Amino acid sequence: MSHRCQLSLLLLFCLSSFAQEAPKPFSFPVPERQPGQKSVLGLRVPPIANVRIAFIGVGERGSRALLRFAAFPEKATVKVACDLYQRKLDAVQQQLDKQNYPYKVDYYTGSTDWKVICKRDDLDLIYVATPPGLHVPIAIEAMKNGKHVALEVPAAGTISDCWRLVDTAEQTQRHCMMLENCNYGDYELTIMNMVSKGLFGEPVHAEAGYLHNMEAYRFNFKDEDNWRKLGKPRSTPVIEGNSYPTHGLGPIAHWLSINRGDKMNTINSVTSADFTLRQVIVEKLGPDSEYAKGYQRPDINTSIIRTAKGKTMLLFYSTVLRRPYSRAFLLNGTKGFTEGYPQRFALAPNFEKDQTPEQVKKTLEENRHPIYKKFLEEAKRFGGHGGMDTVMDLRLLYCLNNGLPLDIDVYDSAAWSAISQASLQSARLNGAPVEIPDFTRGDWKTVDGVKYYYIDENGQEKTY
Repeated sequence: MSHRCQLSLLLLFCLSSFAQEAPKPFSFPVPERQPGQKSVLGLRVPPIANVRIAFIGVGERGSRALLRFAAFPEKATVKVACDLYQRKLDAVQQQLDKQNYPYKVDYYTGSTDWKVICKRDDLDLIYVATPPGLHVPIAIEAMKNGKHVALEVPAAGTISDCWRLVDTAEQTQRHCMMLENCNYGDYELTIMNMVSKGLFGEPVHAEAGYLHNMEAYRFNFKDEDNWRKLGKPRSTPVIEGNSYPTHGLGPIAHWLSINRGDKMNTINSVTSADFTLRQVIVEKLGPDSEYAKGYQRPDINTSIIRTAKGKTMLLFYSTVLRRPYSRAFLLNGTKGFTEGYPQRFALAPNFEKDQTPEQVKKTLEENRHPIYKKFLEEAKRFGGHGGMDTVMDLRLLYCLNNGLPLDIDVYDSAAWSAISQASLQSARLNGAPVEIPDFTRGDWKTVDGVKYYYIDENGQEKTY
């Protein structure tokens, strides 16, 4: 065979190889929308002048939320507090008595009392701050009994449970909001406002994460409520996904109009080995400790998401790495860039040059979101992760009082929570692509961008 023929055959082989279709991503089952079930994208319900609320779980997060709502009795009524620990209920009651709370509150402490609470006919909203395993059962029971639901993060732990939330919300036409407080941070809302103004041009790439060293929790074996404490070692290397994605993902998903003009298509996820915890165990417990004899949690999970429009999102998750706390925010658009830790901006026409500290301060002040401005004084007064918890709760109350669509809906709650299982599946497949379900079932194509609704000074409905 001539040299020319050999080259021709090689070329044909290469071309045929390139022409082959890429392997299909792993996909999870997608249930069909049942008869009588309809979308809740942009769901509206009649205004509730005074929202009657039951708080299930009044530990640190739940009790603080309860007391925030109790500070606005003209807009909300705390009707119920429920927790397994009587001491937590006693603490809530003492605080309410101290501030002369005007309404009667019923207290429940049984392990299944949430079922009784959800059936009450004098409630509008069930606010769930229990351990994650109860989020879905309580939410479904509440919605089936005509209540709206607000769930602490994550909303669900599995994709099948995410679908259960979506389907129940569609069947009952009730709100199901995940309480992702990081969407209401001052910086995060400011970037959302700048995206809406077009200051970044077309957003094309975003990064975020949850990077939080938890040694102080992990090695505290005495606290009975410490669910973060160090686990016993495993006999084989540990593969983990991003089991706590929403603090980082929530804000960037809104910046990129996920579920409202675009959607997350696939995720590729990889997990490191367990270098740091091995070192910490030796330092704190010694090389002969039972915890040093086996495998511990990996240092970091890294995931890349590609959207239907070809945009990309990079996620990080670590509670092990020895480093300062960060949610690692970054956004690149066709006209500029921002980063959240530390806060940086580079905007056209000077997109190759960082703004000075004075310019950064001016950019943040000039573009502070109207939602944050509206609740700024309350955020300073009540706090909660720098004020974001207060802004989130009062914004939820504002939307319910005025009959407006919620900022975070059941599709957001499901899609952001689904990353836990999707990333784990990809990591187990050595980083192979995994499909992220479309919980809107195609309705994301009918909306152009994330909008936050409000009533202006003339009583007209508008959006930010």
